[in-house]
Amino acid sequence: MVAALRPCALLAALAVSGALAAFDPYVAGPYTAGHLLIGAASQTGLPTDVSVYVPDGAAGAFPVIIFLTEFQDTVPAEIQEVMLQRVASHGFLVITPWSLTESGGPTERAIQLVDVMAWIHSTLPDYITQNGFPGAVPDFERTTLLAHSAGSHVAVSYLEGFCEQETSVKSLILMSPVDGFDPFGIVDEFCIVPGQRVNFTLPALVLTAGLDAEKGSLLYPACAPADLSNDRFYNAFYAPRWQINATQYGHGDFLDDEFWALIKDTKFCAFCSEEDCANRAGYRDYQAGQIVSFAMASTDPAGHCDQLQYIEDPALMPVATVIRNNRPDDVCSRFMAGCARP
Repeated sequence: MVAALRPCALLAALAVSGALAAFDPYVAGPYTAGHLLIGAASQTGLPTDVSVYVPDGAAGAFPVIIFLTEFQDTVPAEIQEVMLQRVASHGFLVITPWSLTESGGPTERAIQLVDVMAWIHSTLPDYITQNGFPGAVPDFERTTLLAHSAGSHVAVSYLEGFCEQETSVKSLILMSPVDGFDPFGIVDEFCIVPGQRVNFTLPALVLTAGLDAEKGSLLYPACAPADLSNDRFYNAFYAPRWQINATQYGHGDFLDDEFWALIKDTKFCAFCSEEDCANRAGYRDYQAGQIVSFAMASTDPAGHCDQLQYIEDPALMPVATVIRNNRPDDVCSRFMAGCARP
C-alpha cells in the first residue's frame, strides 16, 4: 500500500508513475527528425535509393526501423514522411530502401534486399556521421522490420528466405499487408499459403485498416482484398502475435496530405468518411504510436515492456479499434531472440 511506504520510497514510486504517465506514443517525441536521401547511383553496392530519418542533434545509439514501402517497395518513403518523422522523433533511425526503376516481383526484391541490408550495415553508419548527423549511431541489434501494403510481401519473403542470416531483426510490423504479385491474385506468386504457417518465428504486429477490403470505386480492385491481406498474415504467424484493426480508416488514410488527396480524388482505395477524416491526423498519430510502442517493447523489453499497454488496451488508443493477440504472459522475456526457424 502506498500509505505504508517510507517517504523516500513514496517519492520514488511517484516519480516512476509520473514518468510512465508523461510518455505518450501518440505525440511527437523529444527529437527533431532530420532527413537524408541517398541515391543508388552515388553508392557502390547499393541497388536501391535509401531515405533515412534521423533523430537530429542527438548523440547515441538508436534502435533501427527498416521500412519497406507500398507496391512491393517501389514507392518513395516521402509519401508518408509525416508518419516516419514522428517515429524518428521518438529516438529511432528509420531507414527506407525503395526503387522506382527496379523490375521484378516481390520474391526478386526480397533477394535484392540482402544486398541492400549489407550496404546499410557496412556503409550507412559512416554516411550518416559524415552527412550532418555525427552523433547518431544505428543500433542494428535492435532492429524492427516494418512494411506497408505489398511491401509486406517483400518483408515476409525476405524472412522466409534469409532468416538464419538476419539476426539483427527482432520484430516485424506489417501495416495492411497484402500478399501476391497483383491485386487480383492472377500471377501465382505468394508468400503465404492459407492454412499453413510461415517458416520463421518473430514477434509480429499486424495493423489493419477497417476499410482495407472495400473498393474505392468500381474501376479498381480493393487495395487490400480480404483473401490476400491482414488475417491471411496474422493467421500464418507464430505467437507472439498481435492484430489491431482501426475500423473506420482506409488503406492510405495515414499518408501525407497531397498523396492522400490523390487517393481520395481518384477513389483508388476506400477512404474514411467525412466525419472520421476530420481526425485523419489522429489516425496518423495512432499508426506512428503503434509502431513506436511495439518497436520499443520488442527491442528493449527490459526497459520498455510496459509499452505493450498501448498495443493491448483499446482505451489508450486515439481511434476506434478491435484487437486480438496470441502471446504468453511472459512474452517480454522472449523478445530479442531474433528470427528463428520453428
